[in-house]
Amino acid sequence: MINIYTHGQSAEFYRRHNMPLPKDLLDTSGMIMDLSGPADQGARPVFERFLSRRDIAMLYGPPNIGKSPFAESIMYALTRGCDLDRLHVIGAPMSVLMVNGEMRKEQLQRRKAWYEKMYPRPNADAFFEVAKFSENLAEPYGQKLLEQLIRECNAKHKGQQNIGVVILDSLKTLTKSGDGQKGWNELFAYLNRARTEHDRTWIVIHHTNKQEKQSFGTFDIDIKLDVKVQLSEEIPNLEAQIARPGISTKELKGYKDYLSNLYHQEFAGERANAIRFYMTFDKGRDLPNNHKKSILLSFRPEDDKPEWKVEDIFDSDSPWSFENWSDSEEDIRDMLANTGKDCADKVIDDEESRSETTSLASTSASSKPTPSRGSIPSYSKLRELPKDDVVKYLKYAVELSQCSSRRELGVSLSCSDKSAKDRIDYLMKKYKLTNEEIGLKSTE
Repeated sequence: MINIYTHGQSAEFYRRHNMPLPKDLLDTSGMIMDLSGPADQGARPVFERFLSRRDIAMLYGPPNIGKSPFAESIMYALTRGCDLDRLHVIGAPMSVLMVNGEMRKEQLQRRKAWYEKMYPRPNADAFFEVAKFSENLAEPYGQKLLEQLIRECNAKHKGQQNIGVVILDSLKTLTKSGDGQKGWNELFAYLNRARTEHDRTWIVIHHTNKQEKQSFGTFDIDIKLDVKVQLSEEIPNLEAQIARPGISTKELKGYKDYLSNLYHQEFAGERANAIRFYMTFDKGRDLPNNHKKSILLSFRPEDDKPEWKVEDIFDSDSPWSFENWSDSEEDIRDMLANTGKDCADKVIDDEESRSETTSLASTSASSKPTPSRGSIPSYSKLRELPKDDVVKYLKYAVELSQCSSRRELGVSLSCSDKSAKDRIDYLMKKYKLTNEEIGLKSTE
């Protein structure tokens, strides 16, 4: 009697005997998805609002933006059981392997001190290793060598978690053509297989193209990644991220200038050497849209207790937000218009009560005219005026509000408490003004 086996039965025979499947054998077993059971609990976070288990993620940006320092801080935070920052909260400690193709040992050693201060809490359940790797991960030999390396690291740290996150730094140095279509597809097939078989999360570091707007390489990269994060010096797609209809070109330019000035102020003086970048999600399969907007991340390695400082720019309560800028511009105009009217009325009343019209006329003829109602420009306009005009308007605002410090002057111009002093400081620095020139008594 002759038995006729189906393709699935034949495939099972080969698998049971640890034999490779013939190339012409069609194996459909396991292709049908059973959806009748209970739903799973959704994505398991590595970091909330950032990364989930089994993700294949990419961090990309221009040279020296901070890609490697950010990836290294991810490694230290995970293995020490610490939150990356106040927004990206850890799910659970995980063991990490960083596969390095470009960083020198002395650079990594110097940075080690940074992260030991940032994430001081030890965790006995997880470990990390950093490996220098020179093989091509887009080819089978390089992939087999990496898997062997991971097995040896796990054996070395027996009793701790196996490696759950692998960071590849960078795609260009660890593959010969990994951002080309063929090279990427071969690399991705390996990453995809390994994440399923070993419950592994991958983070790939990559670079931007010459225009620094997109990552190098084939469009297949964008299609197949679960998470793609851009690190940049400017906010990409700003108008779309504001998500507010009817924004004029003038408003958009004013807001861009406002952000540029805040950025300049934030990273002046002692913070000039801070590592900083805007972090923007190009893609995040498990992330809601309101978590994909740009945030500003920065830290100073020299601080006694360095940490990633986060500015959630598009939170309406943030001093960086479009809403804050727009409301401040409108409030400044309204406040100065109303204050100017009150002052003008007071001057007229004083003139009549004192009956010194001749004396006042003589004085006004020999000095600059007092600004009239509504004549003080908005903060964004003040930045564009000549120095003499800025002095005149600031001095007038000081007289009207009877303030004695830069913070009070900023508040009188309807700036928020957080940004008031910074805005006035910027004007003072730009035009090289002293407190005495505008009638202020202190800088506090």
